[in-house]
Amino acid sequence: MLEEQEQTCLYLMCGLPCSGKTTFASQLAKEKNALVFSLDKLVLSFFPEEDNFETHRKYVQRVQDAFFPIVSDLLWHGCSIVMDFPAHTRNERDQLRQLAIQAKVKTQLYYLQADLRRFAQRFCTIVRVVTWIVMKPYSLDLREKIISTYEAGNTSIRQVAARFQVSKNTVQSLLKRKQATGTLKPAPATGGKTSQLAGFEQEIAEMVEQHQDYTLAEYCESWQEKTGVRVSESTMCRIPAKTAV
Repeated sequence: MLEEQEQTCLYLMCGLPCSGKTTFASQLAKEKNALVFSLDKLVLSFFPEEDNFETHRKYVQRVQDAFFPIVSDLLWHGCSIVMDFPAHTRNERDQLRQLAIQAKVKTQLYYLQADLRRFAQRFCTIVRVVTWIVMKPYSLDLREKIISTYEAGNTSIRQVAARFQVSKNTVQSLLKRKQATGTLKPAPATGGKTSQLAGFEQEIAEMVEQHQDYTLAEYCESWQEKTGVRVSESTMCRIPAKTAV
């Protein structure tokens, strides 16, 4: 057992979003003959109905609470693990390292660097895919079927959501919309507001290049310190897509 623990390792990764961590994790797992745990895949597998940041954070915590003890046990029994989990901040890295400490095995941290332009191109691709798959408005026909099924009785919101493969929040939102407006038609598109960061794409790109280990919250704080302008994480998140141009 002691010899196995000396060879066993917990592999961690940190780097910008879209820097290739998931691909690297799969390659590393094959190279080291290790198991790989992906936070994104686990959340999507166990909680496919999650559709906003609030529920995402809650489900992430549930996954961590459930799988961290399993990871620690596997390490203790000599199975190396690649964690495709966020390790951007010191607290996140310390939390993951604690799993190795409990199992008395070593830890290796890989820092992935990505060319800023390549990062921006990957980010653009992911945003386009998510926008098309996740944020595409449901058809009026589907909306009406969802509500008519619920209103027919003997069916809970959870059951309706599962039947039509939508989230419970979607069903609840459609019910509220019909009660408030009497219709299920999507709201007409309106012109979006001009971003607070419009015209500052180059400055944002330089900040990202200088601080590649920052989280979105830290980028927002740094921008506020530099300019006195407070922006949300969602606003900051949209900027890298523009820097690829």
